[in-house]
Amino acid sequence: MSEILTPRAATDVLSQTDFFSVLTDEQRASVSRICGRQDFPEAQPIYNHGEPAKYFYVLAEGTVRFAVGFGRRNASAGDMLRRDEFLDLMEQDNALGFQVMKQLNLLITGTLTAFAAG
Repeated sequence: MSEILTPRAATDVLSQTDFFSVLTDEQRASVSRICGRQDFPEAQPIYNHGEPAKYFYVLAEGTVRFAVGFGRRNASAGDMLRRDEFLDLMEQDNALGFQVMKQLNLLITGTLTAFAAG
């Protein structure tokens, strides 16, 4: 199920995540205007390796396993929102884009470190 969230509800969700905590209230409000809500049944894949990424997800409730693997080895990572509109927003607000890219760097680095550790 996909539905539009009110900007206030989306801002509330974003403000509760570590990933978006580095943004200002105004930046989170900008991001919240392009957010929607989508529910997934348990064990349904949200994204499969090799598929184009169409969305950037923020987990509002529940659990998601995000795995990066090679052979039998894999590592899992945490936070996930939307793509084209989000990229446009990051280009319009360079400070927001910079903060998001810093957070992505931390997330990716942590995932790759965990993967390398085996």
